Order: sequence, then C-alpha cells, then structure tokens
Amino acid sequence: MLNLVNLRKTGIGWNFESEANLEDFVWSNLQQWLGLTPLKQQYSVKGLFCDILAVTEQKQLVVLELKNTEDRYIVQQLTRYYHALLEEKPFQDQVNYDQPIKLVAIAPSFHQDNITDIKYHTLPFQFLQFSLIQKDEKLYFQSQDLNSLEFMPLIEVTPSVSDNTANIPAPPKALINLLNKGNSETKELLLTVRQKILRFDNRIKENSDSGVIRYRVKGKPCAEIRFVKWCNQRGIFLWLPIPNSKEISQKRIGRMYIQMNRQSTPYIMHTPPGKKTSKNSWFMDRYMSLIGKNNDLNSLESLVDIALGNWLERLKS
Repeated sequence: MLNLVNLRKTGIGWNFESEANLEDFVWSNLQQWLGLTPLKQQYSVKGLFCDILAVTEQKQLVVLELKNTEDRYIVQQLTRYYHALLEEKPFQDQVNYDQPIKLVAIAPSFHQDNITDIKYHTLPFQFLQFSLIQKDEKLYFQSQDLNSLEFMPLIEVTPSVSDNTANIPAPPKALINLLNKGNSETKELLLTVRQKILRFDNRIKENSDSGVIRYRVKGKPCAEIRFVKWCNQRGIFLWLPIPNSKEISQKRIGRMYIQMNRQSTPYIMHTPPGKKTSKNSWFMDRYMSLIGKNNDLNSLESLVDIALGNWLERLKS
C-alpha cells in the first residue's frame, strides 16, 4: 500500500501535518500495523467523538485515541469513551461485549502523569509511542508499545509532494495594512503563523472586521491578529488552556496575548475579549509547566500547535 501522507518537515525531522492526517494514516494501516479490523472513524457516542473504533479477530472492541502532540489528559478522555460505549454498546453484530473494551492511546510522547494515571487505573490501556524516522533514504512510521517495550512493524511513508500553500488565499488588505505599520520581522513572523493556521484545517476561516483579523469556525475561535493598544504593538492572540496553580482543566480555554521579547521567547498574557489589560501572565517555561507540556517547547510555533490542537478538540465536542 502506498502511504502518501501530508507531512511537515522541521529542523529535527518529520511530523504529521495535522492530527487528521495522523488519524487517516492509522485508519488506512490498522490491519497491517495492529492486526485490527476498522469499524468507524470519528464515532459519536453520547456527545463524545472517538477517533477510531476497531475490532480484533476475537471481536474485542478497541478504541484508539490519537494525538499529534503530548497530551496530559488522554487517559481521562479514553475512560469517558469506555463508559459511553459500554452504555450504548454499538455494533453488536460485530463486537463481543463479553470481552473488555481495549483502550489504545497513540502519541509521539506521553506525559509522566499519563504513566501515573494508568499505574492506578483498573481499565486495560495500551500506550503506543510513534515517530517518523529516516532509514536508507526512506521514511518510516515507527512505533513502540510502552507496556511491553516491543517495537511494532515499520510502515513506509511517502511524504505528499503537493504544495497545499497554493490553496491559501492572499492575505486580506486589512492584514497587510496592519502589518505594514510594524517592523519587517514582526510582519514575517505573523504571516508565517497565518499560513500555519490556514494550512492546519481548511475549515478554519479568515475574517477581518474593524482592523481585527480572526481565525475561527462555528463560533470557535483559534486566533486573532490585531493592533494591541495597551502595549502599542501589532500582535497575535491565541485561544489556549488557562493555567491554575492548583489544577489545569483542558476545558478552560481563554484568549491569550502572546508578547514576543527580543530573544523571541513568548510571554503569555490571559486577556479575555473586551478587556484592555491582562488578568494573569506567565513566562513561557512557567506556562508550559502549568499546562503539563514540555518546557523545551519555548517558541511561538509551539503555542500555535497547542492552540490548533485545542481548537480541534473543541470542534469535536
């Protein structure tokens, strides 16, 4: 099977362009990779959306949840799916519900909290960690079962050579006018972020109103670029998790102004719509620690990735 996949090349390797691309890849290779028969993608059950449902040869139901970045709450998410599926019991002609539902988490890395969660959990979880590796001038999808430390069979991947930037419209006049009033470095940075957002999912729409350029769909915002009066700068706001010193809930998403300093390390300010000043603010490493992310991810691009991932989750809910 030719696995033509939309990938993004970074300074340290290859990544899937989006979580949707990862999901499509796994769906197409379930039999070859895990010996599973696919049932349904994006299955809706009691207001939740399961990425992939599949069955084993023995008709055991398997729930696969995929993440394109590390996610601190994947165990809780799969637990909710387990409960909803056990109540509804779909696909009864293809599933033997006398067997326990198997829960599979697939991600490029796992947070230490994930490991702690399953250590004391009674449900059967499987963690599969993946990466894209170069070998003999070919690219492969490599995965390892973190329970058994066994490596799964390699799957050859062919990066898509199509240039999906061709489908991105020219920046609106309002955005160009806004960026032309700032320095060239900021202009280039924000145009790069704009391209990343619009390439992520073609459902994201770009709208401009009164000098504010918004990126959203179905009333669920992801980002906005505007002139920020209280700091006299052109900048970007992202919808990101709101940290709390005691706990963090992925459901608490707020508008964050991302202020860049001379070292290009972001400073994050929680600025709800309509507010002229920030409610709280954090240096990048502190913010990443509070939301359970890797402190090494200290760039604006990392924050955009988190915002896009959260936007996709909110769109599913």
